[in-house]
This record gives sequence, C-alpha cells and structure tokens, in this order.
Amino acid sequence: MKLREFLKGLTLDELKEIGRELRGVSVFNGTGRKFLEKKIIENLTSLDYLNKMIEKMEKTCNIALTQLVYFNFCSDSQSLSVLRKKGLVYQEMLVPEDIKELLKDCLYHKIRKKYSREWEVRQTPFMNLILLTGLIQRDEIKIKKLKNNGLKPSLNAEYKEAYRHLQGTFLKLLIDFLENQGIVYWVEKDMVINKVEFKKWVKKDNFTKFELLYRWLDSKNIKVLKMVSALSKLQINFEDWIDIRVIIEEDILKTKEAIEKLGLIRFKEIDENYYVKLTPEGWYYINRIYPDYWYNECVLISADFEVLIPHDFDPNLIALLDMYGKLKENDYFLVFDIEPTNLNEEFIENDQESYRTFIRELKLKSVYMPQVVDYELSEFLRT
Repeated sequence: MKLREFLKGLTLDELKEIGRELRGVSVFNGTGRKFLEKKIIENLTSLDYLNKMIEKMEKTCNIALTQLVYFNFCSDSQSLSVLRKKGLVYQEMLVPEDIKELLKDCLYHKIRKKYSREWEVRQTPFMNLILLTGLIQRDEIKIKKLKNNGLKPSLNAEYKEAYRHLQGTFLKLLIDFLENQGIVYWVEKDMVINKVEFKKWVKKDNFTKFELLYRWLDSKNIKVLKMVSALSKLQINFEDWIDIRVIIEEDILKTKEAIEKLGLIRFKEIDENYYVKLTPEGWYYINRIYPDYWYNECVLISADFEVLIPHDFDPNLIALLDMYGKLKENDYFLVFDIEPTNLNEEFIENDQESYRTFIRELKLKSVYMPQVVDYELSEFLRT
C-alpha cells in the first residue's frame, strides 16, 4: 500500500499527531484531513526531508527502520513506536511502498562503512577444492580412513607445507563432498577415485563446480545461507561493510568462526561494533556477477617465474595456475612456480586454448609480467 492509502485509514487525531511529530506541518484546531494528508505526503516523499529526519533519529531507530524496509520485520518495539509516530510505519510493521526506495537511499550510508582493503590470509572451501582435485588429477595424494573416521592424507614431503591448510581444515569436508558427487569412494580404508565421474568433473567449468559445492554446503548451513541472502539485499557495493545489527539473525557472533570458515562472509570490528560483508566468492555466489576485484591487477610475477596470487582472487586463474604450475607456498599468498621446465606439458598439448587463456589472464591481472616470463611461456605455443 502507498502512503496515501495508509493515511486514509487513520483518524483525524492520528493525522494531527503525525503532523505535530513531523514539525513541518502546521496543526491547529480547525486543520482538516485533506490539508494534513497533503502536507504529510509532501514531507515523507521528500528525499531531503527524509534525510534530515533520519540524521536526527537514534541509531536504534535507524536500524529498526532498515530492518523493516529490507526484511519487513523488527523486534524492537520501542523503536517501532517512534517510527509509527513519525508516519513511517503503519499497522503492524508496514512501510508504505512509495517511501521504501527513498528510505533505502537515506539509510544506506547509516548502516555501512567503507574500509580500505587489507591483505588477509583466508582459506576457502572452493580454493582448497581446486587444490585437492589438482592433486588427485596428478595422482599426488593418497588418503586413508582412520578408525575414528578421520582422514590421513599421504603427500610427497615437498608438498606438505604448501598444502597444510588443506590437510588440516578442509580435507574431511571436501572429501565428503566428492563422495556425495560420486567422484570418490572407499574400498575398506583406502579412498578410490571413480575415474569416469572424475573425468566428468574435470570437464565442468569452475563456476559449475563452485555452485555444486556451495549448494551442498548450504544444505548443511541454513544460517549462513540466510545471512548471505540478507547481505545481498543490503550490500550494494562490494567494498562496503554492513552493520551486523541490521541482520535479523540471533547469535551471529557466537558462530562467527564457523560462518567465516565457509568463505562467503567476512566479519570486521570497526569502532567497537561488528560489520559484515560478502567475500568475493560470496558476492559471485549470490549475485552471479564477477566482483570488480577479480578484474584487478593483483597478481605479482617475478623474473624467477614465481606467481603470487591472493587466496580470494579469481578462482579461474587459481585453477589455471594449479593446472600448469606447481604450488610452492601457501601463506600470505598462494605462490606458484611456473618455470618452463616445471610446466605440465601434457596439459598444454591436450588443450592449447586453455593455455592461451592462462597466459592472457596472467597478463591482464598481474601488476607486470617480466619479458622473460612472457617469452618463455609463449614459447610452448611456437613449438
């Protein structure tokens, strides 16, 4: 319903009360309905007036109003009472449709913070799935099931440090997923690869794999899915952090670590309050749009053929680096060795188009590609 319709359902005394509260409406004993309705509508459909009103309101009222505008719900009865008196809320918790969009514009700067990007070491399930399936494809990992249903991976000594996060945090989760997809199974205590299903998996594009993984994870993490959905309504810009108090979920901070582990949401304490935002993967998952960050020049390439790439950067490029290069370190950055003598020539010969994409993406998304690296990588296409 629009504001005019709500106002018609009020008594004259109720209209006068709103008029007095708005202070921009002259209310006298003989003031009539039409005059009051007209003036209230003029004020509450003025972006300038709403901005001034919201600036003067308590933070709790702004949070309550944001919840009502985006989620049609608010549990703060005291703030609801204030908002009703101001003519912003009617009946139980209804905000007139014709002022909702105006209020979104007014409220957004009150619930968000901009914060300069910091380099964060953030392992995500999907990034580790890329690394795990790469190991499986190259036959560089064996996994046994222990008596307590834990898993014991066997890797060459040179790989252990680079893959320590995979071994510690994500292995059980990802093997359960691959088993669910029919890609691996168990013969007694040994994990066995279903070669037919694994070949099908390898041929899938990365974002199909991404969606399959997170749909599976979502089925086990309803709270995270609700939070991602809520943030998608609130977070207009990828760089923005949203006041956690706006999200209608109880005990969020008690499960903060578990929520962050899934890699779709990040938390940050700013000015003694917690803010949340979608990660690049979370942004893509809910919006189906590449975040601008994945187009940035964030990759560092040395003349020694080392590539340093952030953990939360474009998964397609990480997958290509894992395919053609060799993971050396997994600390502040993922560090891949793409020295020509170490490149996987079999993969290059089998799919030169993917290799061309690999070189092109490295050039586009690196701060600078040394000439020697460009020349040596391109040499494979000239032979």
